[in-house]
Amino acid sequence: MLFRRVRAEFSDGVIDLLPLRLYPPEKEMGFGRVYDYMIVPHGTHREVGRISLRMGESPCVYYFGHIGYHVDPPYRGNHYARRACALLRPLIALHGKSSVVITTDPDNWASRKTWGWAARWKEPWLCRRRFATAGKSAPSSADTSGELMAEKEMRFVEMTLQGVRVHYEIGGHGERKVVLLHGWGCSEKLMAGISDALTPDMTVLRVDFPAHGESGFPPQPWGVPDFAANLLELLTKLDFLPCSVIAHSFGGRVAIELAADHPERFEKLILTGAAGIRPKLSSEKSKKSQRYQRLKKLVGVAKKTHLFGSLPDKWQENLVQKYGSRDYAALSPEMRKTFVKVVGYDQSALLSHIKNPTLLIWGDRDTETPLWMGQQMEKEIADSGLVVLEGGTHFAYLEQAARFQTIVRQFLLN
Repeated sequence: MLFRRVRAEFSDGVIDLLPLRLYPPEKEMGFGRVYDYMIVPHGTHREVGRISLRMGESPCVYYFGHIGYHVDPPYRGNHYARRACALLRPLIALHGKSSVVITTDPDNWASRKTWGWAARWKEPWLCRRRFATAGKSAPSSADTSGELMAEKEMRFVEMTLQGVRVHYEIGGHGERKVVLLHGWGCSEKLMAGISDALTPDMTVLRVDFPAHGESGFPPQPWGVPDFAANLLELLTKLDFLPCSVIAHSFGGRVAIELAADHPERFEKLILTGAAGIRPKLSSEKSKKSQRYQRLKKLVGVAKKTHLFGSLPDKWQENLVQKYGSRDYAALSPEMRKTFVKVVGYDQSALLSHIKNPTLLIWGDRDTETPLWMGQQMEKEIADSGLVVLEGGTHFAYLEQAARFQTIVRQFLLN
């Protein structure tokens, strides 16, 4: 649902928060309402950053944080993030919360300053650690030391491949090698719990896909084959082949692409909530898509007349915010081209080419990649089996972390 007001909703005289969008509760990820705001200097409409408030209590909320923000590089150093966080306090109080989780990386000193400042607020606001262990009720400062010690065993490295800076983390012990691939809009840090379970016996590589986490952006719109080629080059240069793969959602697309084309270079596959099969459009979604396409054409005609100045661009963005998916609407115009190439790519025909032993782990309440997709993959992949996690959603590997990790260890070690 789009905010209808364009005036500032919160202001401290230095910055204003302009409402962008209000998302309804998202059961799949355990979010309550999500409020998105544009950060602008007071009295202007010049965007310097964005901030989101995500209500709800779930493992996914604790990983992403109740509050997420970014400030564009030219405007950093002005305490805009700190001020924006403070401005959200009345809204948080309105929801009856006395504490929130703010996501920050201990290696990011600017972000740590915001974190430290927030921790000194009069209210008992909580700020998260480097990564959270899935399954805990809530993060707190008292239980971070052990996790940070485990994280120190991982080596944080970057490499430039195909003109893109790729961030990865590697650690663990053992001859068996495993690469962990995250989903769209996430980062390798969401896979930290899995790597902790595997590093005592295996060497584990966690990768930030280009345009995700701490990696750079592709020089042009990429499709799944481009992401797959980039990862294969990384694995080759690290001498990490052959290896097994654990992949979630979009990571599953990349794993399917590689395993179908290069089965001899991989050992075992574990796909959880994997994308790759084109979803069936409901009649409601089909009508919504047709309506969007009609309105998009009208905006295109208006733009060609050159009679409306910059208004067609604003109309186009309003259409995206109203009709686009949450993932699509949150992206920059250039990254939306990549997103369209990715989600429009049907890999159904590749499944029968996968010869590797494959374990499919699915939540029976997954609405992003429904269970029928996992069942279809089990039929098409010759040497495969499906494990259903009852009550699990698209992020079942986080929600039922202990069970997921036990199943994965057994499959990889036996």
